Order: sequence, then C-alpha cells, then structure tokens
Amino acid sequence: SISHADNLGFAAAFNDTLLLGIDIEKHQDERASYLQEYLMDKEKMYTSMSELTLLWSAKEALSKCLKIGLTSSFELYQIKQWNLIHDLYQIEFRYFPQFKCSSFFVDSYVFSVVTLADFTPDLSGFKKKIAENNLKSW
Repeated sequence: SISHADNLGFAAAFNDTLLLGIDIEKHQDERASYLQEYLMDKEKMYTSMSELTLLWSAKEALSKCLKIGLTSSFELYQIKQWNLIHDLYQIEFRYFPQFKCSSFFVDSYVFSVVTLADFTPDLSGFKKKIAENNLKSW
C-alpha cells in the first residue's frame, strides 16, 4: 500500500494474506468544503479541519485495504465512532466492523493504517521516528 502528500511518501510492504491499507493526508483549510461534501449525515457533527482530514484519511485507507480505492459509494466507508487512546485515534467503521483504523497526527499530516479489527499495529516507534526527524527531510 502506498500514499503521498506533498513531497512526503508513506508505504507499507506486506504479505498478500494480510489485509492492510495506508494513507497520509495534509491538513489544508482550503479543502474543508470539498471534504464536507463526502460526509454522511451521521458524520456531519465533525466540522474541524483536523476531524475532516482524519475522516478522509481513514476512509481512503479503508478503500485501499479493500483493494477497491475510492470507487464505491462513500456511504460504505462511513465512520461509526472513534476514540483517542495515547495520541492514537482508533476508528471504527459502520459497515466494516471487521476492520479498524489507527491514525495519528504529526505536524500538519495525518497518517492512517487500516487493519483487521483484532490486530493493533505498533505505530509508536514509527510515529516517534517521524516526529524526531524533520518531515521535509523524508
């Protein structure tokens, strides 16, 4: 799975038997109205640019995990809920309870990884390494 934003890339190599999708998005205020167009009614309570970017990134990572990209109705990618646990957002999907998304912010970027719900990737080392290095040098 691969993703990019600006000059920053994010990639994961894995065995085909593992279901995984990743995404990176840059928080950009000018994209707010565009991202709001893709919210379902139950998601319209999320209005901050950080929340909108987080939702979009989780949905795009799910679409990559499903190996279909953003080609289906956005209704399918609907977010059920999220919780912030130790600086890591744990996101559940309404129509795909077998998957979950783990997301975190570094500077103006959100990184998202979708896996099977019973698997929690250890992203702490990855997040720390990104935060310690200047993102522009990656």
